Amino acid sequence: MDDTDRDKAGLADHVAVVTVDRQIRQQPNETNVEVFSKVRIEETLKGTLPAEATVDQVVFRAPAGLKATGPHRDPLSAGHRYVIGIDDWGKVQEVLFATPADGDRLARERARWKDALTHRTRHAPGSCNDVIVD
Repeated sequence: MDDTDRDKAGLADHVAVVTVDRQIRQQPNETNVEVFSKVRIEETLKGTLPAEATVDQVVFRAPAGLKATGPHRDPLSAGHRYVIGIDDWGKVQEVLFATPADGDRLARERARWKDALTHRTRHAPGSCNDVIVD
């Protein structure tokens, strides 16, 4: 995935402010862990989401716990607020990005992602990295 906010906003099917209620399960593989979490949707910035959702996030395993797989992909932690981008894969809603938004960071992160959505990169439907040039 491209690493600008505008690219991420363009790729995500949904963008929302969420609070993580709990981690449901972890599914480890060779190098990383797939973590399923129940989140409460506080505000939808793009797309349509129910009041609660189960999301899937791939993170690295590290000796001290779970680690981000890249910039703006913080592992979701119960009791914390994030702005997340979600990609729909049928029954699975995969987290494309997650940025912490606890406390006074909420207003800044909301404004950041609203701006990214306003100026998002337009991608071809169903594609990962194809850019539509107008």
